[in-house]
Amino acid sequence: MDYSARWRQTFGEVDPARTARELAFLTRVLPLPEFGCVLDVPCGNGRHMHGMAAAGYRVRGVDLDARSVAQAGPGAETGDMRSLDGLA
Repeated sequence: MDYSARWRQTFGEVDPARTARELAFLTRVLPLPEFGCVLDVPCGNGRHMHGMAAAGYRVRGVDLDARSVAQAGPGAETGDMRSLDGLA
């Protein structure tokens, strides 16, 4: 079992209300247009990535788990947060 699956098995799915609160915080401390580009690492299934994109940010997600990246969809890629040198 990979880390992301283990995390979800242990903690369950995140309440959408919690994600909304976290996104409100992120958009407050990273206001547009000053912080228009955001890197979400580890992005998991993209819950923050999608919310930031919907708010007008350019977002790139990286996660080690390929299944989570597939769930996150466009803008996400498989990679190791310990070595992000290859990201442009």
